[in-house]
Amino acid sequence: MTTTRQGLAALVLLLWPLATPAQEPPVLHVPVACAVGSDCFVQNHFDHNPGPDVADFTCGTLTYDGHDGTDIRARTMAQMEAGIPFLAAAPGIVVGTRNTMADVNINDIGLAALEGKQAGNGVRIDHGNGWFTQYSHMRQGSIMVRTGDTVATG
Repeated sequence: MTTTRQGLAALVLLLWPLATPAQEPPVLHVPVACAVGSDCFVQNHFDHNPGPDVADFTCGTLTYDGHDGTDIRARTMAQMEAGIPFLAAAPGIVVGTRNTMADVNINDIGLAALEGKQAGNGVRIDHGNGWFTQYSHMRQGSIMVRTGDTVATG
């Protein structure tokens, strides 16, 4: 799964089981076609602390309370506008997309304007055995897959 030349504002990658899976989670690959750490970077990790404090996977603070994904973003607006392709982190079946939300700045419109659609445009993939990934905050019109499509890693 890749996007067109539309860019990457931020990618939130969520992986979760809907039920207790009988098997191990899928092996995940980097879900963006950029060099993480140079062309793009992880802005936030999953919050591993169930209480009001925060802890990323290293017990650090590169997260915020209740955050349930990994945010990867372009270093510059020019990179975002040029476009960074999203990639399927593992094989699966597309079970949902949203590709019609306008590209907006949350600081301009406020969080309340996004009620129920905070993830923006995105794709949700079923990897089987109760495991799913969700790709969020994609640019409008950039999604190249449809519900029901089968995707391979990358």
